[in-house]
Amino acid sequence: MIQLHLKRILLFIALGFCFSAQSQTTLSAGDIAFTGYNADDNTVNGPSSNDDFSFILLRNITSGTTIYFTDFGWCSNTNAFQTPNPCGASTGAVSDGIVQWTATSNMSYGAQITIRCRFTPTANYGTASGFQATFNSASDFVNLVIGGDQLFAYQGTLASPTLLAGMGMNGAWDATVSNCTFTSSASIIPPALSSNNYAFNIVPEVDNARLQTSISLTGTAATDRAAIHNPANWDVSDVTAFALPAPIITLPVNFVRFSALRSNGAVKLVWDVADEINLHGYKVQRSTNGSLWEDLTVIPATGSSGYTWTDANPGTGKKFYRICSVDIDGHMKYTQVVSSDAGVSAFGISAAPNPFREYTDVNINLAEGSSLSMQLIGTNGQVIWEYHPSLPAGSHVIRINGIARFAPGVYRLVIRSATAPDYQAISILKQ
Repeated sequence: MIQLHLKRILLFIALGFCFSAQSQTTLSAGDIAFTGYNADDNTVNGPSSNDDFSFILLRNITSGTTIYFTDFGWCSNTNAFQTPNPCGASTGAVSDGIVQWTATSNMSYGAQITIRCRFTPTANYGTASGFQATFNSASDFVNLVIGGDQLFAYQGTLASPTLLAGMGMNGAWDATVSNCTFTSSASIIPPALSSNNYAFNIVPEVDNARLQTSISLTGTAATDRAAIHNPANWDVSDVTAFALPAPIITLPVNFVRFSALRSNGAVKLVWDVADEINLHGYKVQRSTNGSLWEDLTVIPATGSSGYTWTDANPGTGKKFYRICSVDIDGHMKYTQVVSSDAGVSAFGISAAPNPFREYTDVNINLAEGSSLSMQLIGTNGQVIWEYHPSLPAGSHVIRINGIARFAPGVYRLVIRSATAPDYQAISILKQ
């Protein structure tokens, strides 16, 4: 019996580790970008003097995702991070360390995180902790050196990292750096980050820098990363630390369609969205008179272009509904108000995957049979794909193939019905 209980306990522990591992989002180069740093110790972003930096998510991540940040330089002779005292005393980097950051909730594209990184690391979102102290000080972790340094983000281990982003503060990347070179402020640009704006360097060298507040996100990682890593879009100071993170302008979610349909005593709500960036979720609200509202539930944002929720107990009489989008900073935006007996549009659409690479499947729900006109409109306003099916009432899936050759960007899918006076349109992203 004791052995049986022990086996159950071990199985439970093993499953726990398994579930924990599954919560991690595996990232790639370019999935985050740095948006600011302060090498001058300051109290601008916290109550005590410290160094800090900020970064932005360029993809959605799940709770439990961990990223490591280090000021170790990258070596040309080993194609790896420098290490402390690799060739005897006073060699390598003895004043560089590592900070660990972990997301404590699902986070969306556009979220910005600030980390106080030198002493007792903290973060404005998620949790930060000292992962590896510097060799010469047990209380220092990432000590950004005045006069030039570097900062890298990675997953995995220091010895075998998956590099995500890099930022140089020296004015230029070094041509060569040996693992034995005694330095805390030299680094080549790692080959894994040398293309696609995965890393950049502040020119000329300054102690503090921050992305300008006028920068707007488009929702396309390559486009946003190019703007973020353009030195002309940064404010710099060799004297004064900056407030972090930079208040980047994010596009609010756009509600494309919202409808309510009463069926078998329940009310099904359907809403399609575009430009979902930095969003926490959707609050579903109901009213009996269109003035006083009650909260029914909150639907987490998942990066989808379409959502549904069913009010299983609406009660009798006419009911009004609206959706409130809430971003991670608490800002809200409402749909128009619909009533449960107002009917629905003749059709509803969504697309998945969105963003897409090779293809996307268009899901169409028709209240009645209809001839449709489907058009995919490019960034220049031209129709680049067109289809005219005649479909019966019900749900249908139409795959748009042959779009791998399209350039990355935001495309508009427009569908018109011969039996409805309006049309439906959604934005889809090509990566």
